[in-house]
Amino acid sequence: MTGLERLPSLSPAARRMRNYRERHRRKLTCVMIQVRALEVDRLIERHLLAPEQRADRSALAKAIHTFFDMTLGRTW
Repeated sequence: MTGLERLPSLSPAARRMRNYRERHRRKLTCVMIQVRALEVDRLIERHLLAPEQRADRSALAKAIHTFFDMTLGRTW
């Protein structure tokens, strides 16, 4: 048995607070945006997103971060 198996599970509120603190440490801000289908098409055209990943939120976030890095310059 490892030490992790003995830890109590975190409540949803505790998980949110842990995630918030981690974002704060990493100087990240969480925002929700609406992405137009045309914008997704442009990410696919630029080969930042595979067509079959169009509905994959994680892949879409990665593509948007890559686009930001390319256009705004890497800041980290």
